[in-house]
Amino acid sequence: MIKDNKLLYSVVILVVFFVLAGWTSVFFKLFAIESAVALTVGGLITTSNFLLGMYSLSIANKRSEQMFVAIFFGGMIIRLALLLTAVLISLTVLELKQNSFIFSIFIFYILYLITEILHLIFKRH
Repeated sequence: MIKDNKLLYSVVILVVFFVLAGWTSVFFKLFAIESAVALTVGGLITTSNFLLGMYSLSIANKRSEQMFVAIFFGGMIIRLALLLTAVLISLTVLELKQNSFIFSIFIFYILYLITEILHLIFKRH
């Protein structure tokens, strides 16, 4: 349990570090402010997706194997639909820099996906 919490905290701290590094690079004129906004919005969207995933995993871990699989994959489908909706709304309403936004979503999503897999490995065994 302690190892599991350290993993979750480490990943959240890493994402906060990336966002802060993006805003710091804006201060030093290495990044455009549009890129930092896109990085921040991408981090917020994927973090909320991750938190929903961790919540569904906490519910699913208390159930039988069949219910675990149903809750896990059902939650994944709902999360992917919400992620797609959030990305489309962000791109159209906020008029973000598309390359930076999509790249940040991709990087943060992969990072959180690895964390979820490691969380499952530690929690189930």
